[in-house]
Amino acid sequence: MIFTIRPYQSSDFDAVYALWQDSLGAAWSIAVEFFRRYVEVGERMVAEQDGEVVGFVMAQVNPARHEGTIPLVIVRPENQRQGIGRALQAAAVERLRQLGVAEIQLGHGPFWPGIPIDLPGAVDFFKACGWVFRETAYDLTQDLIDYQTPPGILERVADQGIEFRQASQGDIGAILELEDRVFPYWAEFFHLTADAGQYMNILGAWDGEKAVGALLLEATPNHWQQLLGDDMGTIGCVGVDDAYQERGIGVAMTARASEILKAKGVRQCHVGWTDLLTFYGRLGYTVWRTFSLTDEP
Repeated sequence: MIFTIRPYQSSDFDAVYALWQDSLGAAWSIAVEFFRRYVEVGERMVAEQDGEVVGFVMAQVNPARHEGTIPLVIVRPENQRQGIGRALQAAAVERLRQLGVAEIQLGHGPFWPGIPIDLPGAVDFFKACGWVFRETAYDLTQDLIDYQTPPGILERVADQGIEFRQASQGDIGAILELEDRVFPYWAEFFHLTADAGQYMNILGAWDGEKAVGALLLEATPNHWQQLLGDDMGTIGCVGVDDAYQERGIGVAMTARASEILKAKGVRQCHVGWTDLLTFYGRLGYTVWRTFSLTDEP
């Protein structure tokens, strides 16, 4: 059947959210307010057939990583296998090329780090389009209700004179300097947190007056609230200055963040996009979902 691809309009939102619910909602239930927040940015197009929205694609540019991403391609189940998905992903690639992007990733964006392997139809579809699946990333979780930091982890770092504290306004300059210098691909998230005045959502590791590590933590739900519960929280962007690596600071900082979130009433703690299974496993975090990362055709 004939379909057309056109730019997304805000009036398409309800139809696009219905596409998500029909195609992905059983495995990846997402609250409408989070979905709206994510799809109202970037380059977006819809496929229309007989006046109905039957497909959607979004594309984004990440200047910090010098790459483009296609976070989402969805087609209404009854309209799949009609070439709509292929046309949408091709249109997204073309648009990113027009924006000067040289490298493109699939799935990477506000929803996932890659293509969820629990959506085998999506994996097969993108493989058929020529995308190469090259490595694996994971989302992890842990129930913090009975969490206890294993013995020795915090003590080892304390013996080195390293201290952890949730940030204050006076700490932010040093932490942002660390992120800009060592972790530029995460820096924007720290800047956004600081700009919002949410200093307590940053946990810093300090050697005297020097910021040597930081992470982000939140005791508020993210977009997987409907899957992990209203009492979920998150830890992310865990990083330690190169000169302080291999001293146990990163895992101790994550342990301290877990203690803080537990005290705030968080039960399911979510860690997104990592391959450090042993690192987080020392604290009891286990795999929740698995994703494949891609190279272009």
